[in-house]
Order: sequence, then C-alpha cells, then structure tokens
Amino acid sequence: MAGEALGTADDQPAGHASTMPVHMADLGSDAFEQEFTLSLLASEEETLELVDRALARIREKTFGTCEECGGVIAKKRLEALPYASTCIRCAEQLERSSFRPRHPR
Repeated sequence: MAGEALGTADDQPAGHASTMPVHMADLGSDAFEQEFTLSLLASEEETLELVDRALARIREKTFGTCEECGGVIAKKRLEALPYASTCIRCAEQLERSSFRPRHPR
C-alpha cells in the first residue's frame, strides 16, 4: 500500500509510461490520494500495534485490567474495542488531558 501511495509499486507493465499527472488538478488529486492512503496505512499500523499489545496482555493474564487504575475494563467496552487497555473513566481522563485548550498570550 505504501509503495502504491508513493508511486513506487513495481507492478507496472514493461514500457509503461509514467503515471505522473500533468494537469494541475490531477497533481492536487494525486497528492490528496497519496496523503489519504498513507494516513490509512499509519492508522492500520497503529491498530495492529494495539492488537499486539492486547495479545501480550492476554499472555500475561492482565487482559481486561485497566493499565491506569488497575480496575476492570467493562465487557461492553472490550466487545466494542477488543484492544482497549483502559477503562472508560481513565480513557476519558487521558483524552481530556491530551486535548487541553491553549490559552492565547
């Protein structure tokens, strides 16, 4: 997917002309598609990392325990987000603390 997004995929037939767009609108569309594909790839990689961590917690027999407060992660939350590492309360607190509004000077 990354090769395709960056235009480095080697699946073009021999002698195939460059896929580089010539028209300005095509350049913009191509750049948008490339950025969109790369953002999807990054999101998928992040999700895979979260799944790997959840599998490690299963092996360590800590799956379903909040990594912040040590409480139980609700079954409904794990059904919706099987790789969740925090309970809803801690997740909300972490989200609030990461999105603090900046005060103008």
